[in-house]
Amino acid sequence: MAYAHETTSGRFESNLSRGAMIVTQAASEIYLKFGTTLSDFWLHFRLYQEGAPASAENYFYIKNAAGTEDEYRILINADSTWTIQRFKSSTYTTLGTTSSAVLLDAAADIDIHVTRNLTTGVFQIFKNGVSVFNFSGDTDTTSAPGMVYFEGLVGSTKEMDISQVIIADESTIGWKLATLSPTGNGANTAWTNDYLNVDEFVYDNTDFIETNTVGNIETYTNSGINASYSTYNVKALAVAGRMSNDSGSSVADVQFVVRTGGTNYTSPNASLTKDGTEYSLQYLWNTNPNTSSSWTQAQVNGAEIGVKSV
Repeated sequence: MAYAHETTSGRFESNLSRGAMIVTQAASEIYLKFGTTLSDFWLHFRLYQEGAPASAENYFYIKNAAGTEDEYRILINADSTWTIQRFKSSTYTTLGTTSSAVLLDAAADIDIHVTRNLTTGVFQIFKNGVSVFNFSGDTDTTSAPGMVYFEGLVGSTKEMDISQVIIADESTIGWKLATLSPTGNGANTAWTNDYLNVDEFVYDNTDFIETNTVGNIETYTNSGINASYSTYNVKALAVAGRMSNDSGSSVADVQFVVRTGGTNYTSPNASLTKDGTEYSLQYLWNTNPNTSSSWTQAQVNGAEIGVKSV
């Protein structure tokens, strides 16, 4: 089914994203895994909040990899400041409160830096690149973080909109995440159906591409990086997809494909479970596999992205 989404102007950067994910507590919450546990990391996201609550409420969490335990908790207060807490030995300990209103009916880039340590820990929050919270000392928690959980507020009229989420092991201040969509059929068209079946913003499982033959490749041209960000360097290129594989399929797994310099390059197997369940998967190329150097914007814009059955 389709996820809760927002396309209202001003709630996301339209030159970078096609929309935002809506978060309302107990209705459309978001769990995003890191991929591994991390004790020193940066979290970046674009956030719009429809006003503050009448009193302090739980807002979002940094959890363990399984999502079963809080490691850090952020509460939003009536004045839109945030209170930051760590969790250890069944107890929440307050690290402090942000120095100013982080959000109030407006969008902003949020960067959070966490170093989990008993004595030399760090918890920092930046709004549009400006520091609004800086704690150093004991940031130890029960377990190492491995997931961010956006819970949002109780009232659906106080919606949280999230886009451009990045997890990194270096500073994300000033970073942007551009979502590039399929715009046409590429050099490889071996799967049934074409880019029109996978180009929508709102997830729809009634149309798709498919194959039951090992070794088939499908690639598409992409929408390219918006010219408004022509001065930015490219940190990495990620190819993502929503997919499933039936238990009776002759295809064992899938690989992601990037076609650059006239050559197809494949990721390792995505480890797609053959049970008919739909999974969201991705693979990230830090460098251009054709040049072994950093991506240029021209190379990204000219690349084709897709999948291979294996």
